[in-house]
Amino acid sequence: MSRTGFAAGLQVAAAVLVALPAALITAVALAASPVEIRDDRGVSVELPAPARRIVALAPHLAEIAFAAGAGSFLVGTSSASDYPQAATRVPVVSGPGRIDFERLLAARPDLVLAWQSGNPPAGIEHLERLGIPLAVTEVRRLEDIPRLVRLVGKAAGTQAAAAAAAQALDAQIDALGAGRASGPALTVFVEIWHQPLLTVNGAHLLSDALRRCGARNVFAAAPQLSFAVSLEQLYRAAPQVIVHNALPGYEAEARWAGAPLPAVRAGRLVALDPEAFHRQGPRFVEVARQVCAELDAIRARAARAQQVREQSVREQPLREQPVRDQPARDQPARTRPVRAQPAGAR
Repeated sequence: MSRTGFAAGLQVAAAVLVALPAALITAVALAASPVEIRDDRGVSVELPAPARRIVALAPHLAEIAFAAGAGSFLVGTSSASDYPQAATRVPVVSGPGRIDFERLLAARPDLVLAWQSGNPPAGIEHLERLGIPLAVTEVRRLEDIPRLVRLVGKAAGTQAAAAAAAQALDAQIDALGAGRASGPALTVFVEIWHQPLLTVNGAHLLSDALRRCGARNVFAAAPQLSFAVSLEQLYRAAPQVIVHNALPGYEAEARWAGAPLPAVRAGRLVALDPEAFHRQGPRFVEVARQVCAELDAIRARAARAQQVREQSVREQPLREQPVRDQPARDQPARTRPVRAQPAGAR
């Protein structure tokens, strides 16, 4: 090799050696850049760098983390987290109505995802006092699901994966109302539990799904998000459809048999997968699609039945009109006979 070639090679190698640390520094700097997100309370959550140790205090929040490409960063979740399968391998730090603070602190999280209406308020307050970065979330509308996917992606630095998943969810949500004919909304009772009989109001995610499917929750105006109802209240509401959990061993038809409800008389009981039914994560979009499909089928059957009735009326021969009795004519007034008076009588 000539001296000129050797010198040129040294120059190229030196340039690479100079550029490589610069690229590494840039990548590290990006990874260490501060992140700010805003949770559903409107609280700003500041992270010194993208979260790499995340705790999700509800099953649907774990699902959202996986959808956002941040599932590998989970270091704690709830006892009911079982989807996707990888979630079952994450250490458990919470359960229904409780948070195990000892286990949670041992996980050394740099971000905790909490569920506003599902986690105990006292537990959320205690986490804030501990100073752990905390994002409190609540899903009330279908659009909130892809929104939270994007939020977790931003917090974890997995924006590209989160954006792709969120866009797919957006498209599925937009398709729910496409091509649905306008008309009177079907009235629906949402049975989230049967003993006691529990339902939800109009602010719940299930009610938003019903609205998109051209239906209305009969207890939408109730003040509480979830609450118990009596049979008398349900009978007065007279729903046209009942949507319920397809719980193992729960026979909805037998339970409601003979109930004085339009939904029961018409056989309009819609059973849904209890796992996805109760979880406000990405799989709930598929639940909403199933609800819309079931309600569309109910409308189609009702329309066909109405057409059959109308056709039957058109084909029915005209009946002869009964001859009505002629009204009685006025009879002349009867007068008493006038007797001849004897001559000379006054």
